Amino acid sequence: MWRKHFLSLTALVVFTLLVAGVSFTAGVHVAEYPTSSIASRVPLVNDAVSFITTRTAAGAPGEIREDFDVFWDVWHILEKDFFGEADRQTMIDGAIEGVVEALDDPYTHYVDPEQNAIVREDDTGKFEGIGATVDMIGGRLTIVSPLEDSPADEAGLKAGDVILEVGGTSIEDMDLLEAVSLVRGPEGSAVTLTIRREGVADPFSISIVRAEIELATVKSRMLSDEVGYLAIRSFSGRTVGELDEGLRNLEEQGARALVLDLRNNPGGFLDAAVETVSRFVAEGPAAWWQDADGSSRPLDVKEHQPYDWPMVVLVNEGSASASEIVAGALQDSGRAALMGTRTFGKGSVQNVHQLRNGGSIRVTTAHWLTRDQHEIDSVGLEPDHRVTQPEEGDVDHQLNIARWTLQHQFDPPPPIPYR
Repeated sequence: MWRKHFLSLTALVVFTLLVAGVSFTAGVHVAEYPTSSIASRVPLVNDAVSFITTRTAAGAPGEIREDFDVFWDVWHILEKDFFGEADRQTMIDGAIEGVVEALDDPYTHYVDPEQNAIVREDDTGKFEGIGATVDMIGGRLTIVSPLEDSPADEAGLKAGDVILEVGGTSIEDMDLLEAVSLVRGPEGSAVTLTIRREGVADPFSISIVRAEIELATVKSRMLSDEVGYLAIRSFSGRTVGELDEGLRNLEEQGARALVLDLRNNPGGFLDAAVETVSRFVAEGPAAWWQDADGSSRPLDVKEHQPYDWPMVVLVNEGSASASEIVAGALQDSGRAALMGTRTFGKGSVQNVHQLRNGGSIRVTTAHWLTRDQHEIDSVGLEPDHRVTQPEEGDVDHQLNIARWTLQHQFDPPPPIPYR
């Protein structure tokens, strides 16, 4: 446990390490608003964030060095006197982790080089894992959303499930990516998760066989002669192109109304969310960017000829972050009605800075508000029409009601018999 004690002892080291550039560099913003992920969700298949190249930090001012004399005193004492293994790199990583944890922000993380390799290991759109997106919420590894038709989905994992153990190993004291590294693994291998689920008295185990998962972010099809269906599963660099292709296909098939499905969409790139809103809203902000000093500025929609189809947007407790930007903009503008259940409530923005030691640091830099400047973080969006999904059965009750709502605009009402 010496490492945990050392984390607490070195909590104030963040400023020294960031400014003096000990073992890594300080990051800078490189755009008007970053295209980094506004969802801090960590997929068990991939982490959809953009990475910021950092510059070398300036040397620490003399007064800062003096303030941290005691830290270096402790460092040298531990190196000299500690009875046990005192690996220097482990101590450096521990110091960085300790100071980041001291900020008490659940979405600000230091990722060591080994874990960072997991995050960045593949950018091809094909990954090996169970196919679920997770987050550390209240110190518990929580399922945000299983990906559709993934092993996690087929095994019955649900948004809100808490993972207690992986293969019999407790993850209680692990950070987010330590736990994720246990869950992920090669295609064809099995992993057993111990799950706690709200409404279920006792924890239970689920065995899942990992698979290669190809991430198509947009799916579309016709629900009837007039009503199209388009599901966005996440917001990545591929989403806008797939979205435009899907909308064109629906238009060519005669769509006159649209069900936009954002259920279990954990978020992703901010610019992809703004571009999505731009396909349906002609002007004004998609959302508002709020900086740490309380100032805010609009994130305006992009110039585009918007589709004017009647719309229903499906949301649930797995709709988070970028998907809440889209849903909130369509709701606030009166462009579409939301149907389903209250969304997750993730309204903070993270930048990811790559570090010279092969690690990275994810830092909360801002919050965002909806088009009408409503707070989302820890609140979520309340749908205009609350429709729950039955626990049992294969019928998509929410989708059926959304389709009926739109189809009713085209079908004439039944004749009223003469009495």
